[in-house]
Parts: sequence; C-alpha cells; structure tokens
Amino acid sequence: MNRILMTTPELTQTGGVVSYCRALQNQFQLPVDYFEVGKRQGESALWQTLLRVIRDIFRFQRHLKSGAYDLVHINTSFNTKALLRDGCFAWFARRQGIKVLVYFHGWQRSLEQQMNGIRLGMFKRIFFHATALAVLCSDFKTTLSRWGYSGQIYQETTLVDDYILDQCNSVPKSSETFDVLFLARLEKTKGIYEAIEAVRHVQQTHPHVHLTIAGGGREYDPARHYVEKNRIPQVTFTHVVTDVAEKYRLFQAADVYLFPTYYGEGMPVTVLEALICGVPVITRPDGGVKDFFEDGKMGFITESRDPEVFAAYITRLINDETLRRRMGRYNRQYAQRHFLAPTVVRRLERIYHDLRNPS
Repeated sequence: MNRILMTTPELTQTGGVVSYCRALQNQFQLPVDYFEVGKRQGESALWQTLLRVIRDIFRFQRHLKSGAYDLVHINTSFNTKALLRDGCFAWFARRQGIKVLVYFHGWQRSLEQQMNGIRLGMFKRIFFHATALAVLCSDFKTTLSRWGYSGQIYQETTLVDDYILDQCNSVPKSSETFDVLFLARLEKTKGIYEAIEAVRHVQQTHPHVHLTIAGGGREYDPARHYVEKNRIPQVTFTHVVTDVAEKYRLFQAADVYLFPTYYGEGMPVTVLEALICGVPVITRPDGGVKDFFEDGKMGFITESRDPEVFAAYITRLINDETLRRRMGRYNRQYAQRHFLAPTVVRRLERIYHDLRNPS
C-alpha cells in the first residue's frame, strides 16, 4: 500500500502547526510519514539556512522518486515565507504526478489584500494545481473560491491532544483571587497590551484579580517593562511553556482565558485548549474561531479591541460564578466532541481516502 507524506515543522519547536502535527503523530491508522521542513533548532547563520533549504529539497525529491507515496500533505500558512518554501514542495510533488493536499493553517490578512496581478498569478500557478486545499476558516475558503480555485476546499479544525483529558480534571479553584490567563506568543497583534489594560481596568473595582502572562516573543521584555512602569499589581510573567503538563496546569488554575488577538489566526489552538480544560474564553473573531464560537455560552467574543470592553466581560464573569461554571462545563463537552485528536484524525483520513479514491 502506498504511503502518505506529510510536511511538518521540527517537532521540538513550539507553535500551532507543531502542536497539530505532534498530536496527530500516533493517531493515524493509514501509513503516514513525517517530513520535517523549515528552520531547525540552533540554526542562526544565513549559510546554515541555505544549506538546510538545499538539503530539504534534495531529501524531498528522493522521497518522491522512491515510488512509496501517492499523496503529499503540505502544512503551510498564508504568509510570504511559508508560501515560497512550501510552494516548492507542492510544485515538485505535482511534477512527479503525486496528488497534493495543501493545508493552510495561518492566514495573513495583509498579504491577502496585496494579492493581485503578478503576485496572485504566481500563487495560483503553484497552489491551484493542488488536488485539494484545506483551511481553518470559512473566510479563507471564500477567498480561495473567489480567486478561482475550482477543486475541493475542505474546512477543518485544528485539535488538542487527548492527553489533556488526564491533565485537566475539575478541581476547586482558589476563592481568594480571580485568575485571568493570557497564554500565547507575546506579540502586539496577539493582544498582549489590550489584555494588560483590561485587567488593570478591572482591578480598580476588583483588586483581587490576577493576570498570568505565559509565553515568549518580541514583547516579553517590553510588556514586563510596561507593567512595572505603570505599577500594575498582581501580574505574573512565565516564559515559553514547553512542558505540556505545565501548560495545562496554567489552564486549570485559570478562571478565564483572555485572548484579544488581531494577529491573523488560522484557528488558535490555545482557545481549544482552554475549552477542553473547562475555562470560559474571551476573545475576538479572528480566523476559524468565529465559525464555531457561541457567544454567551462559551464565553464572550467581540469585534472590539477596546480594553474596557474586555474588562466588562471579565467583570461579568467575576460577578456570576454560576455562569462561569456553566460555560466551563459546556466548553469541555463541546471540545471533547469536536477537537480531540482521534476525532480530527478520522476526519483527516476520510479526506485522504477521498483524494486517493475519487468517485
């Protein structure tokens, strides 16, 4: 039986695509091999990057020419760097007559707005020859159809590892503080400063509110300085959380997950992790979240980026423990039905079957 080749980032790294590939790894019933692409740990110099790119291309071509594969699954994101890299792999696979599924995880809105003329033509020349495309948001599907893609576009979800069920059991939370969690890469567009200001506003009337900021990134030191400069109390910073058990301990200790992102998400896995841990979520309709999120049942979702709007939602949850607990129970049940790795991998394998055995 021919095999399926899936491109993945280096699995020791962090990020949504890494989490996705890692959670899938031992779940497949079909024969799926991983092929690592992209930046490697310890890679810093330009010559290392060039050498790695050349080596990856030659390794990929050897895999294709082996005759072992009849389908290539390319995990990519809609940003310039990823499209240049992964477009090469898609082109090589189609040139060998191998079917290709291109799965867009992230989606950069600013690049979408720049896609016209030659740039759009090049994108279509490479990616519109794929056998099928997959996206995480209905908006992305609409855009690809509007650009003229006539093949099948699957709308999927990302996932959470079922290991989380053993980590996030219901336990009583401290009544002394109300814990707000912001867990993400620390970038301005992830909403880190909106989150800080929202908590600062709530603390004026509820001084027991505590904010945990977990993650690394460009804004780690600036955000710490911002908190110190403005003397905002009860804010704890935690560096990148690489230990899975530690990540879920943070979710389990949280009363609400606050994620006011405007980054250009595909479907942020941290939102799904919060749901499976039974934590209410306050977020924005960025990416695929808006396609399933039930405002008022899972938490609150708003187009606004105003910290006072987020503060009002936090205050509502502080004042209504019954609502908070009801949301938590609903979130856990919903996530168990839709986002656990075994459920997602079965859907993905049905896509593989459809592509390999067209009616």
